[in-house]
Amino acid sequence: MMVTIRRLALGLFLIASASALLLFSDLGSRVNARQGPPADAQPTKRVAVLQHASQAVLDESREGLFAGLAERGWLEGKNLTVRRFNAEGDMTVAQAIGREMANAGNDLLLTISTPSLQAVANANRSTRTPHVFGIVTNPVAAGVGISSPTEHPAWLTGHGTMQPVQQAFETALAINPDLKTVGVVYNAGEANAVAQIALARQVCADLGLTLTESTVDSSAGVGEAAAALVSRGLDALWLCGDVTVITAVDSVIAAAKRGNVPVFSVIPPNVKRGALFDLGADYHEVGRLTGLLAGDVLNGRDPATVPVENVMPEMLAVNLQTAAQLGDKWKIPDSLRAKARLVIDEEGVEKSTPRPVDAALPVPAPGRTYRIGLAYYTPEPSRDSCERGLLDGLRDLGFIEGQNLVVSRAHAQGEVANILPIIQNFDNSPNDAIVTFSTPVLQGALAGAKKKPVVFTYVIDPVAAGAGKSFTDHLPNVTGIGTLPPVADGVKAARKLLPHLKTLGTIYNDGEANSVKVASLLREACAAQGVKLIELTAPTTGDVMQAAQALVARKVDAFYIDGDNTAMQALDGIVKVANAAGLPIINEDPDYLDRGILLSVGPGFYHSGKAAALPLARVLTGESPAQIPLQNVSVNSTKFNPAAAAKLGLAIPATVIKEVTGANLPAPNPTGKTWKLAVILYNESPPAEETLAGMADGWKVSPLVAGRDYTIKVRSAQGDMSAISGILDAAVTEGADIIVPLSTPTMQTAINKIRKIPVVFSMVADPVIAGAGKSYTDHLPNVTGVAVMGPFGDMLDLLTKYYPAYKRIGTLFCPAEVNSVALKDALDAECQRRGFTLEAVAANSPGELPDAALSLVSRPIDAVVQISDNLSSAGFTAITKAARQARKPLFSLNSTMIPQGAVIAMGRDYHAAGEATVGLIERVIAGENPSTIPFILPPKVVRVISLPNAKAAGMTIPEGLLKEADKVIE
Repeated sequence: MMVTIRRLALGLFLIASASALLLFSDLGSRVNARQGPPADAQPTKRVAVLQHASQAVLDESREGLFAGLAERGWLEGKNLTVRRFNAEGDMTVAQAIGREMANAGNDLLLTISTPSLQAVANANRSTRTPHVFGIVTNPVAAGVGISSPTEHPAWLTGHGTMQPVQQAFETALAINPDLKTVGVVYNAGEANAVAQIALARQVCADLGLTLTESTVDSSAGVGEAAAALVSRGLDALWLCGDVTVITAVDSVIAAAKRGNVPVFSVIPPNVKRGALFDLGADYHEVGRLTGLLAGDVLNGRDPATVPVENVMPEMLAVNLQTAAQLGDKWKIPDSLRAKARLVIDEEGVEKSTPRPVDAALPVPAPGRTYRIGLAYYTPEPSRDSCERGLLDGLRDLGFIEGQNLVVSRAHAQGEVANILPIIQNFDNSPNDAIVTFSTPVLQGALAGAKKKPVVFTYVIDPVAAGAGKSFTDHLPNVTGIGTLPPVADGVKAARKLLPHLKTLGTIYNDGEANSVKVASLLREACAAQGVKLIELTAPTTGDVMQAAQALVARKVDAFYIDGDNTAMQALDGIVKVANAAGLPIINEDPDYLDRGILLSVGPGFYHSGKAAALPLARVLTGESPAQIPLQNVSVNSTKFNPAAAAKLGLAIPATVIKEVTGANLPAPNPTGKTWKLAVILYNESPPAEETLAGMADGWKVSPLVAGRDYTIKVRSAQGDMSAISGILDAAVTEGADIIVPLSTPTMQTAINKIRKIPVVFSMVADPVIAGAGKSYTDHLPNVTGVAVMGPFGDMLDLLTKYYPAYKRIGTLFCPAEVNSVALKDALDAECQRRGFTLEAVAANSPGELPDAALSLVSRPIDAVVQISDNLSSAGFTAITKAARQARKPLFSLNSTMIPQGAVIAMGRDYHAAGEATVGLIERVIAGENPSTIPFILPPKVVRVISLPNAKAAGMTIPEGLLKEADKVIE
């Protein structure tokens, strides 16, 4: 009781005396004073800063914040008045401070941490003072009105910093492959902690780990909770970015030491306190980027126009002394030691790669004209964006093209041989510095620039390019900005967006150092996600198209194209090959999204260019590049291209797109009405049942709510063609808003009878042949849907590879079904192209099917390859019986026919078709016109093998074929 009274008294006292004590308390180190513009160069602005507690991470972030402000020309004591606040971990005090900050007439509010964001944003709802935040794990989950990167209060913006939870657990597994159970303590009242725990649960499930959780509501209970977890025999403890727990981190590490288990975290540098390793953000750098943004806002940038983006400048720290105490299971490999920014050796001595030291803010000399030469590989969107950033950054520092800055430009026209002459020309010119864009041009400057300093940007890894041994130990005439892409995040996002992704193909020039570096990261990322990576090299742009075609032949599921200069010069050719094969492309540069890229996860190079302005200005004002450390600046975003998805026929649920990108999606049901959906079946065949199951799963993840946004009524014609018309009439009479025919006969009847109501079909082999349009994009205005054309070429390729003796194949078809005839003709065309002979026997009704099947197997065929139409799907067992009597192998172009007797079934995934159908219905309900929605094919082809059916047919399944199968029935 007394403890409670004391806490309340303390809170009331702090609230009452906030202006007397907190307003004037400088609770952290001030940023080092640096010379900047004259005090009267800009009007003095008033800013207020709140951090939630006195912790190393938040203190470092605050220091970085002021460093970023200084880079933008805002210096305390010159043109900036700063009021610092610290709630010391008390949310009641934070809320009181928030009210004080919001109502004190400040020009800008700055917050550090999620609780600080919440306290100030809630207090600022009516005053709406511009507010910039940082060190926030998940801004959307903070509950302050942010719903996506572009949807946020007009006066509020900032940077999210979602910790690399997956990479941390993967690193722990890499150190100890026997890791099974991990414990975590967190405060369920902290939104940032809850977001990380949710992610950790999924990561542990994917990695086969057990996550044991314990919650606390204050730092006082952290040690006891940690000890309780250790007593349960866990293999390790994990520290998430929970302010409550980090405040009591020593008690967590002490409990772990008593149980001889390691602690790993996503909050550096807890290794200094005894953690085994930390893998998280460089919070000084996160603070600096937040400060840069704050400076931009003070310089006039409208917060409403600034997306809330995730920034994660990664930092690894390891403790070899702790590892030695834990024994052999937790031995840190040399590869991790090499990556670490901070290493505590076996004797407890710290060895670190120092963070770049803040230098004096450069100021152009009055009356002087500066000259720079910009050398680049070729004009391209991202390079142009990078140059804009550079010039904007220089302008902010007072170096303005056309006034006191002369800029010369030259590019190599995409030819490496042209780089050195350009560099040598600039080196012998009146330029004060050479600025290089891209790795090949930087490498050319390293070889050719003997007189002039070199400042680089638009480079993946400057160390790999040869600029030095490390970011601080580099060539004396060189400095600049590297931008390492988040390759692991790209592969992870691709896996979420494309669940069928199993094999990824990439093309790069192994003569480009940056490409070799990214390829190594891509290998690691694919291995971590269980994706097979196929790498092909292309030394020239002329080799790229051939490499792309080779990847298609190797059955990749998607392309990953990094910033390789050779590949990017031939990007249009890659897109052409990929589109022809129906394969999506993932890249790491958002500036190329509209060139046919489906998903881009990576940095916008504008920020990399802007970051290069400061070291360039320092060089221009006389500082030696040798004294300016290299830096990595990656301001990343994830962007999705709906047009590319439509062209590829991909129907990706809106919820998945939002999860991956945070994109601002349209309202799922803008009309607000309850849509009546009429699903029309021809019969209850296995494909229909699988499609309906896929639809059911699609509705489970849909933003639409059953009963509120839609109702569904399923009707079946029971295989009676004459009944379809009456069923449709009944649906229209009952006021159906969308007709959903499943099968070709039901779709044909629907499009002949219905002209105004939207029709979204599925399970139609060839909608063009069936009369729904001239092509997948030029079709009837009220119609769209999902086609399931069989993978004829894939099936024949399988026979060629594993059963080369099979040259004559047979199939049954129904002349009364338009789609059946079309499928038979398509299979025949593929047979002719591949050297097969097709025997086709007609069956017009279920009663004719058994005799037709006996007739087919009595012919001189090597195997039956049955197309998928309504008649054969419903009567497949008759085909199975005939094939087994004749000892003929039976293959099906319908993935659901294994239970009916097929030995090998290969076809479109009907479950995926059902999910895709829901995606199209969602788009119609959201307001899209069916005329603008192309027909699509489910991207996944399923290969299923039944060993019992093979035995009954007297067949042997080769081992290689078993490995290729998606499913083997034992």
